[in-house]
Amino acid sequence: MRVHILSVAQQEVEEASDYYEQQRDGLGHRFILEFEKTLLAIQAFPGLGTKLEENCRRRRFKKFPYGIVFRVHQGAIVVLAVMHLRRMPGYWKDRLGEIEE
Repeated sequence: MRVHILSVAQQEVEEASDYYEQQRDGLGHRFILEFEKTLLAIQAFPGLGTKLEENCRRRRFKKFPYGIVFRVHQGAIVVLAVMHLRRMPGYWKDRLGEIEE
């Protein structure tokens, strides 16, 4: 299944990776690897993950307090957010308009 990552979600990945890299050398790279691993799991099993509103789901990272918020739309997985799990849980909802028909 195709994956489309909204630019704001990609920016969240980069910002989190930069933060972790500042904390310890190599940790930012590990964050990126965990993001990619989680994305592959979503591609393999898009029906898994916590159900959210608006037909969205969240799949958690295993080693970082982050999750990928996504929605299957027109045969593609659309990544709306890469969110820290302890901050503003619904902030991504305004991004739904970016994938509506």
